[in-house]
Amino acid sequence: MKQNKIIAVYNDNGNVGKSTLTNFGIFPRLKNNPEIIYSEAESGNTILGEIKETAHGPVKHFEATQEDFNEMIRYLMENVVSHDIVVDFGSTDSALMRALFIESPGAVDVFDLWLLPTSPDVKQSDTLRTAKFLQLQDVPPEKIRLIFTILPSSKKIKKVFDEIYKEHADEPFFVLDESAVLYKTKLIDELADTGYSIEDLLNDKTDWKQKVIDAHPHRADPEVANKIKQYTWMNLCTKQAQSINDDFDAIFKSIMS
Repeated sequence: MKQNKIIAVYNDNGNVGKSTLTNFGIFPRLKNNPEIIYSEAESGNTILGEIKETAHGPVKHFEATQEDFNEMIRYLMENVVSHDIVVDFGSTDSALMRALFIESPGAVDVFDLWLLPTSPDVKQSDTLRTAKFLQLQDVPPEKIRLIFTILPSSKKIKKVFDEIYKEHADEPFFVLDESAVLYKTKLIDELADTGYSIEDLLNDKTDWKQKVIDAHPHRADPEVANKIKQYTWMNLCTKQAQSINDDFDAIFKSIMS
């Protein structure tokens, strides 16, 4: 019986949180020796197919060309029952990516799940076009999962994504689950140059609020005042990290159900 998962994170549009979902939401929760693959328009100085160890585990890069796309699909087929793999389809011309799938019969069948993150800042029609393309490639509805991302906590999902909900009501060719939501946060960007990760914050048991309280009587000292700012920042970050982690737990539970 197949125990591993091969998961595609895909949307015709950019700026929907594909890499955030891949790196922080899906990869850390997979248990079967997980690996990330990035398929993108350009890989810079990366050697295609080379495995690199990163903060998010082993990573491969493939460019969106027919040759490299076929190489990636062959690799996935060879490891179809080997280990968990997440493929992040990055910034690539959408028509080119669809053509690569069409010209590679059976490529869509390699994936156990298709995760389509969508945010309020992009056209809902782009996400629906992505889901419709997968349907036309005979991907069953239960394998196409929409993930709502970058949603302000004050907004109602059905109101923000009304076009998607109306389409789903007319023809449910993808799965909608209101528990699969990543609410808007600036934490990941704020952590980028600090050396901290979400995992670091989740594992941090320091009572930062108490440290602020203890330092407060000496706040006239500039050094102590700076420490109070740092303690406050850490207190806010640890709380945001727990909130993000709860979102990702709910998303992972939804897609694995």
